[in-house]
Amino acid sequence: MSLISRANPAVLKSRYDRARDLPRLVAVWPADVADASLPARLRLLGKLRNALRRERQRGLAGHWCYDLSRHAGLLAAYRYEAAALAEMQRSNPR
Repeated sequence: MSLISRANPAVLKSRYDRARDLPRLVAVWPADVADASLPARLRLLGKLRNALRRERQRGLAGHWCYDLSRHAGLLAAYRYEAAALAEMQRSNPR
């Protein structure tokens, strides 16, 4: 089962605020947060995927700087952005 299929967009939207949460989770400029285009979402998903990978590795290694709330925030942001990207691609087929 993929991450997107388990994501309920209504629940994710109630917990995730793009303008508030993204700058706390990954290094992005305000213009990147405001940009909702397809290429910008793909870049953002790449950043989130890499940050999730690093946080997961910290957790598995038992590293002292692992943060469960950051991991949960990254996962919620990734699921929301992936669902938004899938919706954007469904509504605008090539």
